[in-house]
Amino acid sequence: MKTSIRALTLAYLEAEKPERIDRPALTALRRAVAEQLGPERRVSERYLVEVLLETNVPIDEAIGGIAVDLRGRIRTRDPEAALVALAELGDEYAASDSGRRQELRTAVLRAKDRLQRRLSKAPPSGPQRAAFEELRAALLTWLENPPVFSAWLSLRRRPR
Repeated sequence: MKTSIRALTLAYLEAEKPERIDRPALTALRRAVAEQLGPERRVSERYLVEVLLETNVPIDEAIGGIAVDLRGRIRTRDPEAALVALAELGDEYAASDSGRRQELRTAVLRAKDRLQRRLSKAPPSGPQRAAFEELRAALLTWLENPPVFSAWLSLRRRPR
């Protein structure tokens, strides 16, 4: 039976208990997982970071980390829930200091990238496609001007 990269990553975290994942810690993790998988399987850093983002381990922003409390807030698999989360994050952005604003922006950028990858690999069709395209537009709009996002969304959803 093949062992998954996800399972090996989680086992590594349980055994090593790193306080934070920075570049050297990510390199050590990748090396440990690759050794257990063998030479026939490749270990992507991007995938490792995606697995790490599902945990509560802090990850340096320089390698793709986002604040622990923002992980999973923007669920790109559910466009309607993602739009609600974006409105909440826009309101939070308006009331935050510059450090928190950067964390919020990073979380939205990561969500945009996840959505782009998903749409390029298996683009949905019909009404589902329209919902994901609306979410893509919403993510880009949020990134342009987070404090006005809620108002933009309300106007966009107003019956014509």
